[in-house]
Amino acid sequence: LMFICAYRSNEVGVDHPFANIMTKVTESRGQLVAKVDLFSLSQEAISLFIADSIGMEEVDSVAELVEVIYPKTMGNIFCVMQALEELVRKNALYYDIMCFEWRWTVDKVELANQVSADVVETIKDKIKGLSTDIQRLLSVMAFIPQSVGVPVLKELLMNDEDNSLDENKIASLLKEASEDGMLMWSTESRNYVFSHDRIREASREYVVEEDRDKMLRHMADVLQRLGKGSKMEWC
Repeated sequence: LMFICAYRSNEVGVDHPFANIMTKVTESRGQLVAKVDLFSLSQEAISLFIADSIGMEEVDSVAELVEVIYPKTMGNIFCVMQALEELVRKNALYYDIMCFEWRWTVDKVELANQVSADVVETIKDKIKGLSTDIQRLLSVMAFIPQSVGVPVLKELLMNDEDNSLDENKIASLLKEASEDGMLMWSTESRNYVFSHDRIREASREYVVEEDRDKMLRHMADVLQRLGKGSKMEWC
């Protein structure tokens, strides 16, 4: 029986429960425990990933894409995925239904202009293309430190202008946001959470400053009210 555990070293300090467990395991089973540090992928690995992602058999056929994407992502696989999605959204990379293959018809300079070096800005551009309801959902979730369930989200999303989101609709929006890669289901909390911290950051920044204070005041009032109940856990 083999256990494979993955964690971010910058988020797990020496006092973290997981760090304590690993210390005990290493002390008792040291000879059976192996630690592997994962760093950003090489340009060759990114070339293979991009070629596989768009169904190209020859790595050389995506050399132009790699030369544009790799310097702006430095081998971070999450950033690479966001860059590819950005090119598709801007129609710089598209699927030719006549030839049944992915193509790009602009030169390398134009491709580079279509890819942002800031992954947060890339994600904000993606959020812009989502429905207004999902934008509201992500914005509210971004300002909550812990995951919450549908009943709490329903209360947080209610405002003077719109009270139309019932629990079934919110559950549907959560699933849709998950399918778009913005959220993921957490088996630990039994709720949806952001699939990456950069998505949370982009969702926060997506809220315009003049609306942020009003939204935060509303959220504070709701959470304070819910916090008085014995059955509602929100933080």
